[in-house]
Amino acid sequence: MFSFAGDGLILLKIILGDDPGGGMKILGKVLDVILLACPFFDKYLLDVSHLSFSRGKLFKCCFFREQMTFSNDKKTFLAKEDHSKKGSIDQKVISLIEVINKSQHLYTTSSCSGRIYLWRGTEVKTEMEWLKVSHDLITKDFFDTVEDGFIWLRLEPFILHVCCKDLETASEFVEAARTIFKKSCILTVSKRIVVEIRGSEYIEMPFQQDGKLLYAGNLSELQKMINAKLKKNFDNVNRLESVLKKII
Repeated sequence: MFSFAGDGLILLKIILGDDPGGGMKILGKVLDVILLACPFFDKYLLDVSHLSFSRGKLFKCCFFREQMTFSNDKKTFLAKEDHSKKGSIDQKVISLIEVINKSQHLYTTSSCSGRIYLWRGTEVKTEMEWLKVSHDLITKDFFDTVEDGFIWLRLEPFILHVCCKDLETASEFVEAARTIFKKSCILTVSKRIVVEIRGSEYIEMPFQQDGKLLYAGNLSELQKMINAKLKKNFDNVNRLESVLKKII
């Protein structure tokens, strides 16, 4: 007997006769049907406490497979509080994210429009201190800092993670994204099907130590180079939005 209790809960209860061996074969076939009917549920629970067999009298099996549907999962995720360091979506990707989240088959899980920042500490997230950060083009005074310790300058490109309802959707999304961002790929298919889109504009360099500049070049030229990379990055974000509007 199949019954659906609530949105996304499947309860299967089978009461068989006195042939547990045959019962398990039937149970295996039923499980195959469940997996075909509900390929996007990513949690399967076999609760052995519901299994019992009494010497030729009764063989009871209860299987529970429980997970929110994709639409409910999307609704729940998008309602969550933003726990990123910035605490909000970057202005330059808001329009793109709105386009993606309008689709019934997609929703965004994390994003960064691209950024430039000065930092010190270690690569460990809790030990990294951001001294200055910008998600936009910079002016020369961005480099005006006198701090103790070893200071690094880093430019990171646009990155976006998108959850897809199925592999077909994910493949189509990656194919479209790769026309602009070549590093786009299907990142995971286990609990969720997640696509990653990542730009290629990147800079990492020692910048300052105990207030002394380590960069020997012209700061105005460095500013121009950084802004050129950021502009190309942001232009590609806009191009991606235009491409996705045609297929979503």
